[in-house]
Amino acid sequence: MILTLEFLGPYAAADVASRDAPEWPPHPDRVYQSMVDAAVLDDRHQLDALRWLESQPPPSLVVPDSVQMNDAITFVPVNYADSGLDVDARNKQPRSFPMVWPRGPVKLLWPDPQPDVLEALGKITQRISHVGRAESQVLASIRPGQEPPSHVPDPAGAISLRVPAEGRFDILEAAFRGGRYAPPSPSIPYLRSGEVQHNSPWVELLAVKLRHPLALKRVADVADAFRRAMLSLLGAAAPAAVHGHRADGVKSINHVAWLGLPNLSPFAQGELLGLGLALPAGMSALDRARTLQAFLALDHIVYGGRRVWVDPPTQATSLASKQWCRPARRWATVSPVVLDRYPKKGKLTAEEILVQGLVATGFPAPKSIKLVETGALGQGLTSASFRLRRPGRLYTQAVIEFSSPVKGPVILGAERHFGLGLCLPA
Repeated sequence: MILTLEFLGPYAAADVASRDAPEWPPHPDRVYQSMVDAAVLDDRHQLDALRWLESQPPPSLVVPDSVQMNDAITFVPVNYADSGLDVDARNKQPRSFPMVWPRGPVKLLWPDPQPDVLEALGKITQRISHVGRAESQVLASIRPGQEPPSHVPDPAGAISLRVPAEGRFDILEAAFRGGRYAPPSPSIPYLRSGEVQHNSPWVELLAVKLRHPLALKRVADVADAFRRAMLSLLGAAAPAAVHGHRADGVKSINHVAWLGLPNLSPFAQGELLGLGLALPAGMSALDRARTLQAFLALDHIVYGGRRVWVDPPTQATSLASKQWCRPARRWATVSPVVLDRYPKKGKLTAEEILVQGLVATGFPAPKSIKLVETGALGQGLTSASFRLRRPGRLYTQAVIEFSSPVKGPVILGAERHFGLGLCLPA
């Protein structure tokens, strides 16, 4: 069954995770809510058809190319419902209204239903006037059959979309009757058809919370203090996967990375909220167990000649593993990446050195690398704001774009094991 949405203008809907960014593609649950809104609920066949639809597996999608527009700012009156003030007398606040201009119809693909269910869904679809905001007008139609999808549900996907699940109609109806917003539906990852996801050389990220935040620009020193504290707890039995030196004297390319996790809030002022422990792929179960035992016993590090206490992680987004490990094509550094050698005129550029370093670390060759002055966090933290463990090296902030999704954490550069070169998925 193919539900086709042909937008008569822009698709106007904001991303629930970032109100200033447009939602694209349309989430299946948003389409389902438009269908609930359009249905004649006194018609038992339409109600049964909606319940059938919510019980189906998440749909595949056909998503066209699009142009995003999210720069328009409008000043609107604040909603003081009980103030008694005229609209023109209320204070006005800036609001953005992000939009996407599709270059073709959007299609949602479900299994073909029984003819009576298809007929009922067709009646509902004909009544849909918009998907998203009211100005997002659409012509909707439904027919049996299938088409090759461009996006499919897949645990390895880099795109997270909200989908209707069984019982969704009852949740929406109860919220409407109670005069409140309905809770968001579950999100699942989607993958572009034929796309391959690459995994990070580090397969797990664990975090603890700093009781008192430290300066992000000193992240290399903080990471070094974190490492010393963990090695002290592990003692002589510290695995090679932790310190990076094998018994044969060869230094491992990738071992445990000691990270500082910054505050990602828009109100942050360049502080570290926690410490992160990135475990490498191939670490044995016994080495992992020993490392976790020491990690759970860690209650402080010694930094700047004083004890800095740590606590178990909270629900803070900045410390959540999924914030740093979700698949993405585009990654931007939050702490500068250190080049392992200087560029040579006519031979290697800084970008080429970073590409070689990424490939040697175990990442795929990126589609592009752009050197920038300020990293993903902004906050006035230029590359020069950071202190290196070994002064004299060349370092910079960077934006990396891969051809296909890469699962994090993404850490690059000569000081990747000491908090520098940590990237945030964009």
